[in-house]
Amino acid sequence: MLPVTRRIAAKTVRPLLLIAACGAVFAGCSTGNTDPSTVWVQQSETSLKVGPGANAEAYMTLESGNGDVVTGASVPATHAKGAQLVGPDGSAAQVTLVPSVPTQLQAGGYRVQITGLTRPMRSGDYIPVTLRLKDGNPVTVNAAVQ
Repeated sequence: MLPVTRRIAAKTVRPLLLIAACGAVFAGCSTGNTDPSTVWVQQSETSLKVGPGANAEAYMTLESGNGDVVTGASVPATHAKGAQLVGPDGSAAQVTLVPSVPTQLQAGGYRVQITGLTRPMRSGDYIPVTLRLKDGNPVTVNAAVQ
């Protein structure tokens, strides 16, 4: 298990219809406040390459017990040069979570954009994605590449 500043416990998640339609396999975790589930990275032609222009996106469903604000995202340098939380227009964004209401990070909406892959991402691989919260506490999940 990856070291994180909050205790993270694995849990079984129920696939959402949108994600299940994409044929995804899910990896999830829970912190007591922000709960990412149905976490995955979409495999594409660019995710099989490395270097500039080799990009991927991570999608997930977030739920917060207290209305956290997700201010950013990162991945280890061993996987990519950078990652950021982006909005529907592709610019950097933050997401305010409504308490107890699931929020989807999905294609065409808010999502984690991973840029400059340093190794190809193939179906069956996992990439750690860390979400930064406004309170300063990170939440790290393993996203399955699909």
